[in-house]
Amino acid sequence: MQVARGEVYIIRYANDFVVATQYRGDAELFLRDVQERCEQFGLRVHPVKTRLVEC
Repeated sequence: MQVARGEVYIIRYANDFVVATQYRGDAELFLRDVQERCEQFGLRVHPVKTRLVEC
């Protein structure tokens, strides 16, 4: 389990969610961890809807 260095916000809507992080490295680690966790249950993140966006 990783600990974020900066602020993290999770916005959930129905069965989707958006994660906003202060640092890109935190976002990359979160994405990797979510993908690994989903695989444990035979799930995967949607390849078209999943991406890192810099704001």
